Amino acid sequence: MRAAPAALAFALLAFVLFPLQDAGLKALVTAAPVWQLMAVRSGLVVAVALVVGRGRIWRRIAASPQPGMLALRAAVMLIAWLCFYRAAGEMPLAQLSTLYFVAPVFVTMAAGPVLGERIGPRQWLAVALGFAGVVTASGVTSFDVSPFVALALLAALFWAAALIMLRRMAPEDGPVIQVVSSNALFLAATAPGFAVAPLALDGPALAFMTVIAVIGALGQLTVYEAARRMPASLIATLEYTSILWAFLFGRIFFGEVPGWNVLAGAALVVASGLVAVTGGRRAEAA
Repeated sequence: MRAAPAALAFALLAFVLFPLQDAGLKALVTAAPVWQLMAVRSGLVVAVALVVGRGRIWRRIAASPQPGMLALRAAVMLIAWLCFYRAAGEMPLAQLSTLYFVAPVFVTMAAGPVLGERIGPRQWLAVALGFAGVVTASGVTSFDVSPFVALALLAALFWAAALIMLRRMAPEDGPVIQVVSSNALFLAATAPGFAVAPLALDGPALAFMTVIAVIGALGQLTVYEAARRMPASLIATLEYTSILWAFLFGRIFFGEVPGWNVLAGAALVVASGLVAVTGGRRAEAA
């Protein structure tokens, strides 16, 4: 199928950009409340949309055939990100990443009954390999039960729900509409907080936040493009490649040194992606 290489490229690029964004936001979590980071990030995206698209984008959003779903999905994504970044300030990166990457399992389990996608043995094998790789790479053998563990699991659950919703909505609303409408809702939900709490970011931090916002917007655009071209279950499995980048960025930005378990986990994640891609192509050919 001609679109398959483009879909794969979009998905893999998105799953580089998202952990890069996460690393940047994790670095800022101690400088400002999570809701302020989300407000600034979303405000920058909306500002760019106003400058570049002017009134056209907003007219297209207003003309969407499913405005309720746009708003609902944006709310689900906002909850996922608030939970994730709140947990990021309190949990080790390895444990947080492992918990978050339960999301592809949730997506694969829901893709059949919700989207009517056929999930074969190869896809389940890919999910199992990917999750085993995540656990191995993280080196986590037990979890301490805490509110932050619950937040990380909630983030995974809500992100899985958002991806399922995206797959259903992608044919109707394009990626630009999805990105701008989501960030407009994020801004509307978080900006009122500035009435009681002033912005905690200084000039350099705001400049850094601008770069993070651009990276995040590009990540959203690319994952939306991927969702228009491939099954949600396949996207979810390819999302496991993010863990490789998460460990790499952890080494670069936070000085974390990966051990043998990371290399072994990386091998399992790569195997998961190969199984998912070859399985998806065979299903398309059939």
